[in-house]
Amino acid sequence: MKKSYIYLGLIALLGFGGQSMAQTDPGTTHLKHQWTFDEGVIDHVGNLEGTLVGAAKVASKALNTTSGGHFSMPAEQIGINAYPELTLELWHTSASGVNTGNTMHAYFGNTRAAGDYGVNYLYMAGANGSRSRGAISCLNESEPWSAENGVNGTKYDDGLLHHLVTVVDAEEIIFYIDGVRVGADSLSTDNSIANIASAKALLAASGYTNDPTWKGLIHKFSIYNKALSDANVLYMFQDGAEDQEVMTTTMSAIGLDTNYPAEMFNFSSANLGNDIEITAPAGIMVEPSTITKNQNDVPVAVIWDMVTPVDGDVLFKSGSTEVAVRIKTVDDSQCFTRLYDNVENIVVDMGCNNLSNFGGWGAKSMVTVIDDPTNVYCGANAISVGNGVGTGTGSLDVVLTGLILPSTTYRVKAMVKTIGGTYQIGVWGWQEGQGDLNNPIDTQGEWMPLEFTFTTGETLNPTDQGMFFNNYNLTGTMGYIDN
Repeated sequence: MKKSYIYLGLIALLGFGGQSMAQTDPGTTHLKHQWTFDEGVIDHVGNLEGTLVGAAKVASKALNTTSGGHFSMPAEQIGINAYPELTLELWHTSASGVNTGNTMHAYFGNTRAAGDYGVNYLYMAGANGSRSRGAISCLNESEPWSAENGVNGTKYDDGLLHHLVTVVDAEEIIFYIDGVRVGADSLSTDNSIANIASAKALLAASGYTNDPTWKGLIHKFSIYNKALSDANVLYMFQDGAEDQEVMTTTMSAIGLDTNYPAEMFNFSSANLGNDIEITAPAGIMVEPSTITKNQNDVPVAVIWDMVTPVDGDVLFKSGSTEVAVRIKTVDDSQCFTRLYDNVENIVVDMGCNNLSNFGGWGAKSMVTVIDDPTNVYCGANAISVGNGVGTGTGSLDVVLTGLILPSTTYRVKAMVKTIGGTYQIGVWGWQEGQGDLNNPIDTQGEWMPLEFTFTTGETLNPTDQGMFFNNYNLTGTMGYIDN
């Protein structure tokens, strides 16, 4: 009989002491637009309507892009380039560990005619490569990134609630995280509010078309036509993201199978009058079983008994406010067949169940049997790579450093599905001084096995070896990989 042992670590939430710095209410005189997503896609201050794009949705009083997509606002009507000064404020909770590319939380500007680079823009990001950042670049279409004035901070892609603020006046750009001024940068002559294009105003997306969309929850986005002060920003941070009753989860749908029978996510609430009661379908255990009201980022585990079929909701309820997380289980006992009885699989997550088990760059996402069953080959989950539009838009990497040996033959087998042309599974670092070993495939929209062997050289790259699945220098625009 097959047995699985689940080890769930306890997560300690540490509280920080209150700040002694002065706080000043910024008021609403200079508040021009604010999306709280409490009642759909309408800006409740300026009464402008935004548009949900792709898989983005409004749920639990937040913009939810955990499955992809973004939010488009009417840029010309907002017209930030007519503001004498500007402050952008945004509250967000990321989908933990999945925003590895150059994602952006808010982007104002345009995309150049060639359809690739952002131009004449201002953006704010909590997870932009290895950093967070607020930046502006105008009147440079050849290398707009080289003309940026901006401030970098710590990257936050931890599944926790965070507050971002970017302030621009005639002289500088200032960036804040969680109420604290990260830094400021003086503006060049070209980088002025007046030079920001009014073609695009986006949440969870970039004007650089090959950048991935940001995945998570955006709870509130505000625009002021004034440069708010340090004391104003601190007040907004201490005041919090919501005024109405709200509950949010960092995952809205979870697929579980016999090789991946548990998952963790974060739960937050605000302005509730009652503690949260949790009910779950038969076969699912939830830990904790109750949650105290008005706490942020409470870790929650859902665990399947691996016997009872489940297709239902874990329901969080406080008074009349509730939020559901869909759970579906799959028997994957026939999915994975060991290539050799006496050799362990080097890829730990052979079922492609959790992005945090992989590295890479660009656009990549979890796909579940709940939201996209045709793009899961077997089991509960698969991983998509690419943005569905361009080539060279994503890579899923497995680090093999320290796991493979010189002068040794290895066998690779995966199920893949490609859209629009070719993808490849390749190996780097297999021999010092040599390029990658690439194995391309075009499945023409069908699931097919990609299988090959490779033999490492006498001397591996001394510090870096790995394997990738991507569309770099190829023709495919979207690829899927599974066990």
